Amino acid sequence: YFRQVISVEPEAADVYYQIAEIYRQQGKYTEALKELNQVIKINPAFAPGYLSRARTNLAKNPQSDIEADLLKATSLDPGYGEAYIDLAAYYLSKKNTVAALDTLNTAELTLPDSPLIPLHRAEAYLQMGQPELALQSAEKAYGKDVVNLDIYRAMGFALQDLGRYNDSKSYLE
Repeated sequence: YFRQVISVEPEAADVYYQIAEIYRQQGKYTEALKELNQVIKINPAFAPGYLSRARTNLAKNPQSDIEADLLKATSLDPGYGEAYIDLAAYYLSKKNTVAALDTLNTAELTLPDSPLIPLHRAEAYLQMGQPELALQSAEKAYGKDVVNLDIYRAMGFALQDLGRYNDSKSYLE
């Protein structure tokens, strides 16, 4: 159906975007990237295209440098909280905790209820050797989402860093 729409509206960037997202979620990254490049060619100001291209490149190759696409998405749409969260996660993967925390502060302005923001803060504080702050952030994340396993991992590691090994066991199991 999306291809039918494109045959009638070949400049519909959002339709190419939807096709790319389907490919990305199917693990067909080369096909997704082809569609995303078309999205960006048609509408270079469409922020979701850059975020999706960053996610696709990261899924295709975990060592990809996706910072430029994430920065482009956030500059095109300063209210695009998801892009800020992905940018913060990227900074954390590069051990740039200061940039990650700054980016999370910006993300929180548009997505104040996201459990990913306190989760990533917990991860940053763990990297910084601040387990008390990590535990507080992980507990906030847990209060917003009890099914995300990364939150349990963060809580467990924070408790271990605090020397509370018995308390950490249930979270890490």
